[in-house]
Amino acid sequence: MIKPLRKRHLQVWVLLAVLIPVGIIAGWMAVPKMMTQELLQPPASKTFGFKIESIEDGNYKDTLKSK
Repeated sequence: MIKPLRKRHLQVWVLLAVLIPVGIIAGWMAVPKMMTQELLQPPASKTFGFKIESIEDGNYKDTLKSK
């Protein structure tokens, strides 16, 4: 490689060494947070019967009911 080409090669690698981590961090910050599933109104438990079992996790709540 001639000297101007070595200099340009170094400049490109330095630029890539800065831009790639910046791109990864910007992409990671652009991912939206997961929204938990929530009902807009409370469930009418009296009209659907009685609750048999309920399972709660950090992201969801599941209830088994009977008539």
